[in-house]
Amino acid sequence: MEIFKHRLFPRPHLLYLCLIPILSANQDNPKNAKAQSTICAKGNSICIPKDYSKFDLPNETKTVVNVGIDIKDIPKISDKDFSVTLNAFFVVRWKEGRLMIDQDKMENNLAPGDDENAWIPVDVSFIKEFWLPDTEILNLKEFKTLHVLSKLEGLWLNKNKEIMYAVATRITFICPMTFNSFPLDVQVCLFQVGSFNYDNTKMVFVDEFIADQSQIRSVLDYSIQIRELPQTQQNYEALTGNYSVAGFELTLKRKISHYIITCYLPSGMFVLVSWISFLIPPDIVPGRMTLLITVFLVLVNIFNTI
Repeated sequence: MEIFKHRLFPRPHLLYLCLIPILSANQDNPKNAKAQSTICAKGNSICIPKDYSKFDLPNETKTVVNVGIDIKDIPKISDKDFSVTLNAFFVVRWKEGRLMIDQDKMENNLAPGDDENAWIPVDVSFIKEFWLPDTEILNLKEFKTLHVLSKLEGLWLNKNKEIMYAVATRITFICPMTFNSFPLDVQVCLFQVGSFNYDNTKMVFVDEFIADQSQIRSVLDYSIQIRELPQTQQNYEALTGNYSVAGFELTLKRKISHYIITCYLPSGMFVLVSWISFLIPPDIVPGRMTLLITVFLVLVNIFNTI
């Protein structure tokens, strides 16, 4: 009976010895090892290695981040809180040399006739696996992403291990304004994007492109001019060091024709009307006062509406 018992229920150490070859075979299987060690997309043509850390910089020497603001329109410029609102696509590009790219499989994702370095769209949820630049917009008041059925954003990669991320936004930033020369005033606003944590020895921001001002729609009473940031404005100093920034210089020049028609011309006409009081005899005081007070109240009303 004791022999029969041992045959039905082997000893534990004998069972462990029997399982060793099976466990070893599973660990040595390259397919299983790859599945456990990497996260892939686009038919395994783009993979993230197991030892990848999204908390470390892609390049410990100096990471270059390209930033582009594709401005579509400027819906609001507020003189009261000194702010400018942009509707734009916020585009960020950087190189992630730690990615594993299968060049042969990567070519299968390209459409016929595409350049070999063309951008390949990837599911945007893949962005959660990557290191992301700690982007800061100086003098930012509000950064709102736009949604339709979901957030309007996209992710692209190419065979050179470059990543490009774009999101549709409404950005409101502070612009110091002075109105001493109103309505001939000119406002100069700086839009600057940089790193929140890493100084210019670790991370450098570069302009991907400058928005074409001829393509920007605006119904405001300003003419718009967009230029690159001056060299002196491409760095800023903080308590923890010097930081690199990219962006653009926005110049707002007020259109004076509106104010000539609505303010200057009517005011001049009423001043001419007030001169009629000199034709009224001095002894007719009620008539002179009525005319002058009426003109005065009209001028006050005009300037209150500016």
